[in-house]
Amino acid sequence: MGLALLLEEERFPLLGESRIIIPLVIFGFIHGIHEWIEMFLNLPVWLTYKNSDIVNWLRIVLLTISFSSLIFFGLSILILKDKDKRWGARVLLGGVILLGLSIIAFGVLISRQHRDLFSHIDAIARYFIGVVGAFLAGWALYSLGRSEIKNERLSIGRYMNWAGLGFILYAITQTVVTKVDFFPASFWNTGSFEELTGMPIQIFRAGLAVWITVCILRMLNFAEKERAKGLLEAQQAKFDALERIRQELANREVMRQELIRKIMVTQDEERARISRELHDETAQNLTALSLNLAALKNKMDHNPEAEKIVAYLQKLSRQISIGIYQLIRDLRPIQLDELGLGPAIQYLADHALKNEGIKIYVQIKGIQSKLDPSIENVLFRVAQEAINNISRHSGVLEANIVLEYSQDIINMLIHDAGRGFIIENDSVRYGGLGIAGMRERVDSVGGTFALKTAPGIGTRIEVSVPGKSRNESVESVGRIGAG
Repeated sequence: MGLALLLEEERFPLLGESRIIIPLVIFGFIHGIHEWIEMFLNLPVWLTYKNSDIVNWLRIVLLTISFSSLIFFGLSILILKDKDKRWGARVLLGGVILLGLSIIAFGVLISRQHRDLFSHIDAIARYFIGVVGAFLAGWALYSLGRSEIKNERLSIGRYMNWAGLGFILYAITQTVVTKVDFFPASFWNTGSFEELTGMPIQIFRAGLAVWITVCILRMLNFAEKERAKGLLEAQQAKFDALERIRQELANREVMRQELIRKIMVTQDEERARISRELHDETAQNLTALSLNLAALKNKMDHNPEAEKIVAYLQKLSRQISIGIYQLIRDLRPIQLDELGLGPAIQYLADHALKNEGIKIYVQIKGIQSKLDPSIENVLFRVAQEAINNISRHSGVLEANIVLEYSQDIINMLIHDAGRGFIIENDSVRYGGLGIAGMRERVDSVGGTFALKTAPGIGTRIEVSVPGKSRNESVESVGRIGAG
């Protein structure tokens, strides 16, 4: 019993804490040793042993300690389950030890005139410690069992009740002692019990010990299964919570992308509106101003000073017109609306870096078609940002853009063999949000963006976005140099 319970000590959380089971483990071990000593003392070889009194005293001490452990076990469960009362454990243990010593001393005093001193002490110890300890242990387990049943842990509660009942019956067997000359041992003793039942009391005690051990182990087995079930339920609840969080994050990401898409659409619409206003109003007004200046110059009667002023105003008007048209092209290229993505990128490559002497080679593969305006705008802005980065940071004089149309997807590759850079969290070491902006634009239309770069090996940008051809254009493959 002691060994079995020791091995299962860590599985006793239902008793409050695993330390509470230690007195029961001590009882099992020490009482087992006592039983073996008692059995050997009954052998003929021990009856003539000259130091048998020492062994008997050892047996009595072990018996007292074992039953004291039962008292401590029962009281620990009934009284000390509250953590605030842990300080009382030492007082309780001292009281139990004092009780055991008092019983031994009492037995010695009343049996000094008897030859069977150890039988008297054994009987008194069983009456006053054994019966009390076994009954307290049984009542404690039975009380716990009732609580578990109320908590709908039926299997655990039943086995606790049966273990408690086993201890109560074990308490009754402790009233069966060796025959001595005081009541009730003179009437109810091991001899009368054997005459009544036909077998020694030790067999009943051993059977009850086995019964108690089996019940406790079964109780622990069900408790372990229930704990595993609770752990599984807790893990499932945790998994469900994480899944809800993941789903919420996914929903938020969808909302974020939708918000970014709407912001970019709104931004592009505003750019288009400003571009149209500049083209339809400001540019026309500048044209009218230039014509009027020309007419005014023709009507001047050879006034050098006035002609000089008019010429300066005509030059300033042309510069403003060039700036306005450059701004219109940057805001929303006419080619993107009228001709589509391919020609717009070709126009961008032709004119963006012309003054810097950088050549951008554009290659278009597949059957060109008019795409959704948001798709076209994303690819155009990515190309525009990449070309700006090539101008600012690459240090090369040429780069390549490949635009490939397929049935369900549009691929764009932008590559230069320049300096490259170090990527840190989707940004570049030299600063700026261009890379992150390109990625966000591509993500907003459900595409994929990949950037491969390192110092000394150049930069490669790969973009794939969904898009279906309308079969409006013809296949075009070519290389166009700018500059």
